[in-house]
Amino acid sequence: FWAVSARLEATRWNENIYRVEYLVILGILMGILIAISRFSNKNMILIASGYSIIVIMWQLGLTLGEDLELAERIISLNGRLVLSLREFLGRKPVKDPILFLLLINIILWGSSIITGYRLMKNKSPWIPILIMGITVLSVEFYSYHQARAHIFSAIFLYFIILLAGRRYYINAKTGWQDTGV
Repeated sequence: FWAVSARLEATRWNENIYRVEYLVILGILMGILIAISRFSNKNMILIASGYSIIVIMWQLGLTLGEDLELAERIISLNGRLVLSLREFLGRKPVKDPILFLLLINIILWGSSIITGYRLMKNKSPWIPILIMGITVLSVEFYSYHQARAHIFSAIFLYFIILLAGRRYYINAKTGWQDTGV
């Protein structure tokens, strides 16, 4: 998942896109922690939703600069989101990248939490990898003019192939042990 966030950062679509890498790492850790917790499913969803709102807004708030206090950040962020959403829904050009950052943060944070959770509970990362693969393809489609940035997509594909090979080996090893091979 580092390759996905690094590929997104390589586009340089926004000066604050580098924060996505931190978000992905935090999301995977959050998913792992939720998976090993003893909370009920309902409580896990509530906890994950609460932390998701806090972490995503925290990351977006960091784009405003360091000299603002928390209350000012929240008011400014809220105003920017409302104004950008009005422009978007009014079919006007949106100049503020806050909606783009919000969407990317939600997609990658959610995928990261699901990945960490599914790796710990189900030992199955395929649905989140599919989401990340779609994200990579979307980034590739809209930034095809960058020559060396495709290396991150190759790294992503390499790790998917490694993961698939490891999963196949683990399943085959179990079968070999059952048959005495």
